[in-house]
Amino acid sequence: DAFDAAGNHSARSPLVSARTLTDTSPPTAPSSLTLTGVSMTAVSLAWGAAGDDVGVAGYEVVRNGGPIPIATVGGSTLAWTDTSVAPGSTYTYIVRARDAAGNVGPPSGQVSAAVPTSGPPLFATGFEAGTLAGWTNAGVAIDSGTVHTGSYAARAATANAAAWAWAPLASISTDTYVRTWVRLAAIPSKTTTILKLRTATGGSLVGILVTSKGRLSYRNDVAGRTVNSTSTVSAAAWHEFVVHLSTIGTSSVIAVWVDGVAISGLTGTDNFGTSPVGRLQIGENQSGRPFDASFDDITVQVQPF
Repeated sequence: DAFDAAGNHSARSPLVSARTLTDTSPPTAPSSLTLTGVSMTAVSLAWGAAGDDVGVAGYEVVRNGGPIPIATVGGSTLAWTDTSVAPGSTYTYIVRARDAAGNVGPPSGQVSAAVPTSGPPLFATGFEAGTLAGWTNAGVAIDSGTVHTGSYAARAATANAAAWAWAPLASISTDTYVRTWVRLAAIPSKTTTILKLRTATGGSLVGILVTSKGRLSYRNDVAGRTVNSTSTVSAAAWHEFVVHLSTIGTSSVIAVWVDGVAISGLTGTDNFGTSPVGRLQIGENQSGRPFDASFDDITVQVQPF
């Protein structure tokens, strides 16, 4: 009702009621749950979207039939990687959708993953076939004049154009170790990438760089920042580079060794996201950075060297 300054009240208005509708319909089951990668350290999953009359708020990943989900991701996320697996173990997974009202839908189909205890390298070459077969190549050539071992190496030498090549790994991995021997004919005049790890679709994760003063750095392309060190590398000599990259979000780990010595400025925790490594790049994919580098005896694997 209404009232005036003297306190006089009007007749009351008719009573109006409202009823809040409750969402009682659960989402449908996610479709096509598949394994997209299995390694000693990780199992990667992907699935198709579930349906809901209002909207899917998230997905729950259940491992080994446990009562509590091992992970919950947002409603627009259709993939997840389990990095808590143990070598030699077998795991089963299902995924179910949840809406904003808390209704949980039926499970997807189940998939099973056998985690290996060991295995062959994800990639290995000494270029002894005398070709770049298996590489996608732009400006890199086989060389028999400057080698670390055997008869052949790969050489990227350019005055201006990009000179680089990439190769796919046998499987994706969120915990990756790379070892390669690198020889710089001279310290480059501009900061140059000598090694880069990418996703299976080509997204750049991290690049190992040499500056114009011969100092070593890495470029976190996920976070968009460069981390520098005071350590240097010499020219006209072969050097062993080892890089360890673990892509587990804000707890990701990177470590770089040169000739068996850990580079303290390039070793620690950083955020490289959660996308696994699926490609290896050698050389510089940007133009305008003249350099001359040779590469030999490359191995990528999921266990430390």
